[in-house]
Amino acid sequence: MKVLKIHTLEKGWCDKDYLLLAGFQIIVGFVEKEKPDQIVDWNFDFKHKLAWKEIRSLYRRWAQTRPARRSPPDEKSFRDSNCKVIHIDNITQNMYCMSVQ
Repeated sequence: MKVLKIHTLEKGWCDKDYLLLAGFQIIVGFVEKEKPDQIVDWNFDFKHKLAWKEIRSLYRRWAQTRPARRSPPDEKSFRDSNCKVIHIDNITQNMYCMSVQ
């Protein structure tokens, strides 16, 4: 069995909606380890351009913006993160398919 350790969660119980944030970790791993900017022509067509723009946006939000915040997340930022999870679902459906073209 494969195990995905979600680095941003503390040990112990958490509500299932927090598990959705694992999608951000998958985006970060994809960008940092697989280097899709070096192997995919993201200018191939509009769909590729749009996907790469969203991948970069999600990556920056999780890897740069979130760690830099100075106060705990408020209700608005939590809602924003939930909206971004929807974007992650849309992107990850095509992420690996695009990288093999």
